[in-house]
Formats: sequence, structure tokens, C-alpha cells
Amino acid sequence: MSDDASDADFLGRLRPRATYALGTWAYLRLLGLVHLIAFVDFGLQLPGLIGGRGLLPVKERLAAYAEGDLGFWELPTLAWWGASNTELHLLWIVGAACALALMLGWLPRLMVALCFLFYLSLQKAGGPFMAYQWDLLLLEASVVAIALAPWRREPLKTRTGEGPRDPHRLVWAAHAFLFGRLMFASGVVKLASGDPDWASLGAMDLHYWTQPLPNPLSPLVHSLPHWVHATSVITVFVIELGFPLLLLVRGWPRRVGAIGLLALQVLIALTGNFGFFNLLSAAMALPLLDDEWLRTWRFIGERPGRAERRPARAPTLLLAAATLALGAVPLFGTLFGYQSLPQPVLEATHAIGRFGPGTGYGLFADMTDDRIEWIYEGTTDGRTWEPYALPYQPGDLDRHPGQAAPRMPRLDWSLWFAALGSPSHQKVARELQGALQRAEPSVLDLLAHDPFDGETPRAVQVRRFRYRFADDPDERDVTAATIRGETWRRTPVSRP
Repeated sequence: MSDDASDADFLGRLRPRATYALGTWAYLRLLGLVHLIAFVDFGLQLPGLIGGRGLLPVKERLAAYAEGDLGFWELPTLAWWGASNTELHLLWIVGAACALALMLGWLPRLMVALCFLFYLSLQKAGGPFMAYQWDLLLLEASVVAIALAPWRREPLKTRTGEGPRDPHRLVWAAHAFLFGRLMFASGVVKLASGDPDWASLGAMDLHYWTQPLPNPLSPLVHSLPHWVHATSVITVFVIELGFPLLLLVRGWPRRVGAIGLLALQVLIALTGNFGFFNLLSAAMALPLLDDEWLRTWRFIGERPGRAERRPARAPTLLLAAATLALGAVPLFGTLFGYQSLPQPVLEATHAIGRFGPGTGYGLFADMTDDRIEWIYEGTTDGRTWEPYALPYQPGDLDRHPGQAAPRMPRLDWSLWFAALGSPSHQKVARELQGALQRAEPSVLDLLAHDPFDGETPRAVQVRRFRYRFADDPDERDVTAATIRGETWRRTPVSRP
């Protein structure tokens, strides 16, 4: 062997190209867990939300599409071939079974594809109840994961010492780009919105009590001094805008970027209820942590030698390249404005986007500075009004926020958006009043408390209240509220 060849071989061993087999192995199993949570959680709420006697029956939506000569390509869901309660339950049950198989590593690529198909069907059938950014993120992440996953099961370690194989660079890049633009776009929209709460570093003074569903730690974190909240705003901008750029640099910068973005998701999860979003986003950071670092810290396991590269055929590479190209469109639109893009590109992205890829992300662009709650009350005698209670709505003043995540109480979320003026969610609010008036069992099952135990009330009314945490320094009688053990204070506002 020549001296030049020996030197090249030595340098190759000294500075080997990073591999990402272990993190990818763990991510695919966590993706199965996220799908399992999403399927089961929505499936249990399905009858009262979109079932035959639910708030927004999917059969009515399908009929409206059919009247407009629209079909599967405009609303891609298997519910076109059956939308009874039994058939809708079948969708989530089969999807959950596929998610469990993915967690166990059985036929990973096929299971990811089936999870995507069944979740896409439920997401499109779910209307406003399934229109949240993490529902779309789960779909797009699953499309990329179809290319990322192997066809056969890859154990973490076999008897011969072999383990999972390293994904193809282009496929890995498609996943890294999706995760990076999710985080980067969330920072960009905050700056581009012109919201004075972000500009003045006061957004986090509002966030913990105005977010859709505070969790048990939200009141405690809200009570921290303003300088802590201002520092949090700066930290959010640094992580969301700066750390995704670190993912472009091999070595320790990429590790810092991935760990920082993962840590942000942990902090968000500790102070709010955002369904499975934080679990999914944190899991997406794992394939960006190289095998050498993971083996050093023994986070997943040891594996001697270097991970063998998994071969990728043309369809796999084409899928990865397509997701990269489609993802570039919303990122470009977020940075420079969608009006600067050619109309054919926008139309093509919109058409394909119905199936998941090419979604535009950006969380909390405008900080909510108020909290209005719709409180439903019923009466049997026309004089005494008793309140209904949702699982995680503030309701009673002494009701401390609960922990919902990684589950997603979609009726609670819908009423929060209804109070902000969303037309589709205000329709849900109106339908809810009618369902309570009829004492519809499937809808009552979505509640935490029915004061009439399933009996039909004489009338149902809706009242609106402005809520704030009881220990908020801007509120009066804070000491008295604290003595009474109240978590919330509220004042009535005009009826909707």
C-alpha cells in the first residue's frame, strides 16, 4: 500500500463521517408511540366530535363536498367509502395497531405508510377538530419517515454485534430540513408579525395564562419576575432562529443545535398542554444526534464499529427530494412572502399539501393578550342555572389547571379558538349548545361534569367570562383570592 493510501486511510479513521443510525432507530419507534397516542386519543373522542350524532358529523361534510362535485382528491379520506361510527372506529383501531407494530419495529416502512394513510383519513374527516399544526406535522413527518424507515426490522443489537443501518444522506437531510424549518419558521413569524408583545419582551408575561390549556406548573411559572419572562423571550428567539442553523454544521455545532431544540420542547411541555406536539418535536431531534455521541453517553446503546449505510433506491430518493422541494416553498414564502412565488408553484404545493407535505409552520406569531371562556349553563326550572364543565377548561375559580398532554382534548381547544372569533370553531360552540339542550350522550361523554346526569335540561345558555390567574399582580384582591384557595379570577363580559 502506498504512503498516500495509508495517510488517507488514517485520516478517514481519525475523522470519520458522522452516522445517525441509533437516533433514527429510536425516532421511528417514538414516531410509532406518537401515532398510537394520536389514534387512541382521537378515537375515544370521535363519536361526540364527528360521529353520526356528534357536533360536526363527517357524513354532512362529505355530502357538502359531493354536492360541489368534489371528491377524494379535494378531501383525501377513506371515510368516503364508509363514515358510520363503526367504520370511523375501524380507521383509528387499525391505525393504532399499525402504530404499535411500528413501535415494535415490524415492517417499519410499511407501518409508517399505513399510519400515514389512516391518520390522513381521520385528519381530513375531523374538520376543525383536526386542523392543528401538530396534526399536519405528524402527517408530513410520516411522509419523510417512509423514506427514512427500513423495509425490515433492524434490532438495536444482534448476536453478531450489528445494529441499525445509517440512513442515506439525502433521506436524512429531508428529515433534518423538516425539523429545522419547523423551528426556524416559528421564530420568523414572531418577528414578522410585528406583535408588540414580542418586540417589548413581554410575550411570556401573557403566555402562561392565555395559552389554550395551562398545565399544573403554569401558575407557578407565571408568578416569576418579569426579568425571567423577558429572558425567556430572548432565549426563544435565540433557539428558534439560531439553533436550526447549527444543524447545517457537522460535529459539535449540530449536537448543540439538536439538544437545544429538544430542550426547548421539554420546557414548553413542562408549562403547557399542547397535545403530542412536544413529544413529536423532541423525537424529531434524535436522528440529528450522531452515533458517536449517543454511544458515549449510552443514551441508546453501544455498538462496535461504524454503522453500515442503508442503500436507497430511486423511489426512496425521489420521495426524499420531493419533500425537500415542497418544504422549501413555505419556508421561502415565510421569509419573502408568498406573493413572490409563481402561481403554478403555489397551486401545485397547495394540491399536494392536502396530503401533508409542504405545510407552512409558525407557532404563536401573535401573542393572545386576553382569555375569554364560554361557560355553558343549564336549568330545569328556569331559575337556577348549573354550569357544565369541560375536562380542562378553567371553569370554577378554585380549579387548578390539569395535565392533559400528550392527549389532546379537542373540544376544549375548539372553544378556546371560538372565543378568539374563529368561524369554524364558533360553529362548534353553537352546535355544542344544541347538543347539551338535547342531552346528546356522545357529546356529554366529552365533558368532565354534567349537572343533570344525562337528563334533558329545560334550557341551556352561554355566558362569557374574562379569566386571569388569581395571583396576577395586575388584578385586585389578590390576597383575598389566595386565602380562598382560588386559582382563577373572572369577570363577566357581554354575551356572544
